[in-house]
Amino acid sequence: MHVRNRPVADRHGYRIQREQRDDDASRINRPASTIRPTPSAPPAPTYAIPDQHNLTPELTVLEKKCYGSAGCNFRYELRLITTTPVDFAPSKRYRVTIVIEERTTWERIHSLTVVGKKADVVTGRVSSDTSTNPVATIQWITPL
Repeated sequence: MHVRNRPVADRHGYRIQREQRDDDASRINRPASTIRPTPSAPPAPTYAIPDQHNLTPELTVLEKKCYGSAGCNFRYELRLITTTPVDFAPSKRYRVTIVIEERTTWERIHSLTVVGKKADVVTGRVSSDTSTNPVATIQWITPL
């Protein structure tokens, strides 16, 4: 059996000499195992389902014309915004039905479609018997 010194580093990075015997070398220089670990598939992404807890309608009044006791006419823009950081499935579509009310002379119903991170934006007009801005509320969310 032949003994030789080979430099190695200790846990602090200092070089030290280690004796290596021929029988140690045979264990160290063995061919690598032919068994390879199977790669694990990345976990499937999980997506949220739109509901009234993670979506809310945002109604922005673009124009307001009031006529005294007769009330006001409103021109508005309606969009959906998320209330929490969520991701919806990019391949699924949902219809969100929104009702605009708050003492309007007639109820306005809009259906907006949500796909992934995108949602429709609509504009419309509504009349009210007061000067109070209309309020939008989600009525239903249905998968398409």
